[in-house]
Amino acid sequence: PTAVRQLADWGANVIKIERTDTPDGVRSGFLAGNDSSGDFWNNRSQYFSARNAGKRAMQLDLRSDRGRELLMSLLEDADVLAENFTPGAIRRMGLGYDDLKERFPRLVYISMSGYGQNGPLTHRKAVGMSMEPSSGAVAVTGYPGEDPLKTGQTWVDHYAGLHSCAAVIAALIYRERSGRGQYIDVSMQEAT
Repeated sequence: PTAVRQLADWGANVIKIERTDTPDGVRSGFLAGNDSSGDFWNNRSQYFSARNAGKRAMQLDLRSDRGRELLMSLLEDADVLAENFTPGAIRRMGLGYDDLKERFPRLVYISMSGYGQNGPLTHRKAVGMSMEPSSGAVAVTGYPGEDPLKTGQTWVDHYAGLHSCAAVIAALIYRERSGRGQYIDVSMQEAT
């Protein structure tokens, strides 16, 4: 969310696409006052609001033909497609970079995941807290003679998002010069 939030802050028209069967789980996570009563779509999560300010949102079922058709119509005018599905999920829907690059040759397509789209760990689920030890960051935390210590913040998510944002900007500059889009694969582990 941080990558495209930055782009929205700088004036990009960002559309966040959520599933039709379940909205983004962070919408109801980390609620102010821990009060989860009332309407599920109440958007009281400060965590969600901070990461999604400036974005518009819509629901699409990308597993359906109609949902994919609607996404294709959005991509006709898009500069960037950013996705953070579990590696392989979007390709199985027929929406991977290789599926789209011929129809949208100027599209900058970025995939963001814990361990990248290829390799021995690509199947593992990842969140910021699991990336600290996985990246080696905890090797420099804690106190001498004691176990490593988590830093207490979810900074890894933001750090990977800033790397992703920088990569998108570089790809857009390249596209301006060459006329061609490109694929970017960002691993939270490597960014950290």
